[in-house]
Amino acid sequence: MTVTRAELEASLARLRRELSAAADTAPNVAADTAPETAASVAPETAAGSAPDTAPSTPADKEIAGIYGPASMSWRINRELVIFLAGGRAALLQLAHPFVAHAIDQHSQARGDLLGRFQRTFQNVFAMAFGDLEQATASARRVHSVHQRVTGTMPEPASPVHAGRPPTTDATADATADATADATADATADATADAKADAKADAYAANDPDALFWVHATLVDSAVVAFELFVHPLTTAEKEQYYAESRRFALLFGIPDRVVPRDWPAFLAYNRRMWSTLQVAPPGVEMGRALLSPPALTPAVLARWYERITAGLLPEPLRAQFGLRFNARDRFAFAASIQLIRACHRALPRHLRFVPAYHDALRRLAGKPGRDPVGAWVERHVLEGPLSPSAGKHSRTTPAQKT
Repeated sequence: MTVTRAELEASLARLRRELSAAADTAPNVAADTAPETAASVAPETAAGSAPDTAPSTPADKEIAGIYGPASMSWRINRELVIFLAGGRAALLQLAHPFVAHAIDQHSQARGDLLGRFQRTFQNVFAMAFGDLEQATASARRVHSVHQRVTGTMPEPASPVHAGRPPTTDATADATADATADATADATADATADAKADAKADAYAANDPDALFWVHATLVDSAVVAFELFVHPLTTAEKEQYYAESRRFALLFGIPDRVVPRDWPAFLAYNRRMWSTLQVAPPGVEMGRALLSPPALTPAVLARWYERITAGLLPEPLRAQFGLRFNARDRFAFAASIQLIRACHRALPRHLRFVPAYHDALRRLAGKPGRDPVGAWVERHVLEGPLSPSAGKHSRTTPAQKT
């Protein structure tokens, strides 16, 4: 079962209705729940930033996009330091066999792993900080690309292996009884088994469970990085952030049945996935390639980022990816967190926040064009010679598939 184009369009229509209803009922007041000082959250008037208030009309809401400046989503996702958890999110995604095999068996993505994950973040920011038309256009573009990504996994995939929760004994017994009652003879059994095996071994990028897992890795990794490198969040703030993220899930057509109902249920979902996912060989292989240093990256910096990624990963998956994290690594990881926090506090706002956030504020203030400083950061840091994907890998990586 995959998300069809019709289901995506229905999901996008629902999103528009929800945003319109929110604009009708939301008070136009400043966001005042952040545990930061007023000076640290106030927009830069010199840059013409829009006030941190909720859009008050449907038209304003469309310009603001799916969230807006008063949202927890903008407050968390605007932080450039969130990118330090990009390796964590990428490896968590590769831990899902559907994702790993989809990338492994499609040459364009397989030959450009860093570029693939960079494009993922670009689409995420276009959806999170763009206006509603930009967000929905990105959603349709991603769905169209995903429609072509289908195939079969070479090894059998159990429900646990595919990233779905294990079946309880009672459910298994009931399923077996029902199957036995419904089966007339051995031939029908064999046919049913063959069909089930074929379905279990098949993957599709628009599979709802796989889509939500990718979404969950981004939401969870953003919270982990924010709390480590910026400041802790209250339970209410995390609940709000997760509730807002459900709008993002609508951009992929993910059905409600797949989405945990609240923050505690979301945490339980993640813990279950971490403990049950079995990383497929292509996932392990690509995870190593992803963390191997590009030619322009000093080896010490690459090792530092690998240590950061290992420290951020849940232990069960860290071990499966073969990442070292001994006592010395833990000490260096803790010291790095303190250093990152200090550097983060010292950064000016224009370097602290992602370019897409600055562009969004200019749009809300009615200013044309891109933010010049943000555009420079994106060109020279996020996409240029200082980016993780600059240059070719200095280590030997698996041969590209054609």
